[in-house]
Amino acid sequence: MGEHDQDQKHAVEPARPPLTAARAREITAGLREAMDDVRRSVAVLAARVRDAHTARV
Repeated sequence: MGEHDQDQKHAVEPARPPLTAARAREITAGLREAMDDVRRSVAVLAARVRDAHTARV
C-alpha cells in the first residue's frame, strides 16, 4: 500500500452529532422504501424477461 493509503487508515473522522431516535426512524423508513422500490423493479424486470422469453424475443 502507498503512503497515502496508510494515512487514511489513521485519519480521524470528524465528530458527528448524536443520532436522534426520530432521525434514525426517518433513515430506516427511507431504507425500507428504497428496498421496496428495488423489489418492485425486480418483479417488473422478471415479468418482462418472462414475457420476452415466452414470445421468443
